[in-house]
Amino acid sequence: MNDWHPIETGPKDTSVLVYCKHGPCEVGHYNTLMRGWVTSWDHRYLDTPTHWMPLPHPPASTAMIEGRQPN
Repeated sequence: MNDWHPIETGPKDTSVLVYCKHGPCEVGHYNTLMRGWVTSWDHRYLDTPTHWMPLPHPPASTAMIEGRQPN
């Protein structure tokens, strides 16, 4: 299953996972003032993003992160 979408269709109002042509995937968002995609944590420009996908849902519990069965 391929959830990647062309960056041109990316949402302008929420953070997403962004694939960049010359770098790793990062969490980014579109900054309307800068008119470009930037990282969510330090607001630096992303290197030519080409695709995006929604962020995954967080784990239901800490046990799932640690690989244990919840009680």
